[in-house]
Amino acid sequence: MTSVSTARRTESVLARPDDGYVRHVVRTHLHPETGSRYWLERDRRLGLDAYSRVETFEDLKRWVGFRDLEDQLDFERATRSRPVEDFIPASLLADRERWIWVSQTGGTTGPAKHGNWDSRYWRRILDFTDEFLDAHGIPRDVNWLFIGPMGPHTTGRLVVSIAEHRGGRCFSIDLDPRIVKIFGTEGMHEASDRYIRHIWDQVTAV
Repeated sequence: MTSVSTARRTESVLARPDDGYVRHVVRTHLHPETGSRYWLERDRRLGLDAYSRVETFEDLKRWVGFRDLEDQLDFERATRSRPVEDFIPASLLADRERWIWVSQTGGTTGPAKHGNWDSRYWRRILDFTDEFLDAHGIPRDVNWLFIGPMGPHTTGRLVVSIAEHRGGRCFSIDLDPRIVKIFGTEGMHEASDRYIRHIWDQVTAV
């Protein structure tokens, strides 16, 4: 997953998704027998038949995109309460050669939401990030220091992968965003100040 690669891509990853890739994603998630339970249930409930209708990126936005705010909120509620497997196509769950990692949000808007990443999509994220960092002159082959959420959060794991992908190593200091929010909302200013000093003590040591 984190093998070092300093090769430059010859084509941009920022272009609109290829229609063939769009069809592959939709047919994987909405296959009647091996798709993902949540998206199949939503498709049937809304009468969309996206499996048959989606051929292009524009079709994707029309037939799979959220219909309205309530549809979006329903999705967010589902990511907080439903089994994580409901969002993963059964065909991928059966493929033991592909790792699938579960992550959580920091809980800023309420209870934490969970998401999934697989090895192939993770590589696309690394390529996407590489293009941005190269465009802004961020050097390769250097070590990084990351101060932020590790644990179940995507951010920490992704930063480690980005640093290694670009030829460096990542030193990390774990910062728990959830306890920071508790300190703030409950007025625990002394505890907040002490936690900040605790973080900086670790930074100084590195």
